[in-house]
Amino acid sequence: MPRGNIQSLEPISITKIDITMPNDPVIATPENYGAGVWHNSSQTITATFTPTSGCDEKLQYRINSGDWTDGESVTIAA
Repeated sequence: MPRGNIQSLEPISITKIDITMPNDPVIATPENYGAGVWHNSSQTITATFTPTSGCDEKLQYRINSGDWTDGESVTIAA
């Protein structure tokens, strides 16, 4: 005799799958942050994007191997 929370397996139907690719963020003044560009003062990097209607989207950034952080701008110390 079965015990506990045992039930038979039943198929499920998935009816809504979001296949819309997210919009790419836009970095303000990207020419300031390319390969070979050096700064000797703190820099604030700002990104913007247009959220997809009806989706829960946000910008995140990570510095080196740090944690992912929500936000549209970050200041990097010199």
